[in-house]
Amino acid sequence: MQSALETKMAYVELLRKRPIAINTDDANTQHYEVGTGVLSESLGPRMKYSCCLYPKGGETLAQAEIAMLELYVERAGLKDGMRIFDLG
Repeated sequence: MQSALETKMAYVELLRKRPIAINTDDANTQHYEVGTGVLSESLGPRMKYSCCLYPKGGETLAQAEIAMLELYVERAGLKDGMRIFDLG
């Protein structure tokens, strides 16, 4: 009988041999079938879809959206009056 560690390591080895993503066509189709109601209930007020930043760990979702957007602005070197093109 295999030990718990041997079972776990066998599974890890299996995962290493598998592709990173499988059945991506179905996953993408399902992703775009989600209605806006689901998104409006699960995202913050700015509907930020990609990620948020919780610098202290106790921020609200709205605050975390703003923190991430501010980091984007900082890293991109954006200044008032600049025009940007967002490809989403």
